[in-house]
Amino acid sequence: MDNHLSLHRGQYKPGQTFIMLAVGISVLIFFAGLAIDFGIAYTEQTALSRAVDAAALEGMRNLGDRTLAAGCERELR
Repeated sequence: MDNHLSLHRGQYKPGQTFIMLAVGISVLIFFAGLAIDFGIAYTEQTALSRAVDAAALEGMRNLGDRTLAAGCERELR
């Protein structure tokens, strides 16, 4: 009876597994970095969007005050 491992013995060269492992780990690290970067970018975009929305709402609330800026004492003429 042939052993299952002996059938595939001649297909792999020594060191081939190490190279495949190195390439696989490099690809995994690359995609993990991309996921982290895009996650941070999405979080920042959400925070900036909320800040702009809050500024626009505050500007609309102060529109009837006829002042130059929120909290400014000088009135427009």
